Amino acid sequence: MEPPLTVTDPTASLSSDQCSSAFWLKVLDSVPDPVFVKDPQQRIVWLNQACCDFMKRDRADVLGKSDYDFFPAEEAQVFGEQDRWVFQTGITHENEEHFTDELGLTHMISTRKALLEDETGDRFVVGTIRDITTHTQQLEQTNISLQAEIADRQQVEAELFKREEFLSSIYDGVEHVVFVINVLDRGGFR
Repeated sequence: MEPPLTVTDPTASLSSDQCSSAFWLKVLDSVPDPVFVKDPQQRIVWLNQACCDFMKRDRADVLGKSDYDFFPAEEAQVFGEQDRWVFQTGITHENEEHFTDELGLTHMISTRKALLEDETGDRFVVGTIRDITTHTQQLEQTNISLQAEIADRQQVEAELFKREEFLSSIYDGVEHVVFVINVLDRGGFR
């Protein structure tokens, strides 16, 4: 059995062309989930094409701006609180929150944010977004269906309990033996 491969330089297996910044920007742009990078002032310093598409905005219109330039104040405040927490603690954080796009459509999103420190010591929050709107709606619909089913079952149980009480009251009041006959459709009985 061969020992596991240990790579100390993550670019060791890449050609010099693949080590360029342009290559890595293309890699990040090809990620299907929205990815963004913010500086300590919470300005967006980079975002991939999926993030531009999700926000329904051009990259040039977003770079250098903060969430307050695009989102309702309540949403921007939540985003900012999460960013500050990651900057202060250095701990990766995941949160579900609302996101209103350029068309005014509100999505339920899951964001995952982590702290990145570059070789000069500059710190950034790197985040990914996952749109969970459809999943959340499906869960809500399932919950509504389950609640309706529970209510139906409780109603059936209540009706059965009333019938049982009624029959018990009949049996309790009779001094002689009572036979219950189930008459069949064909006129016979069991």
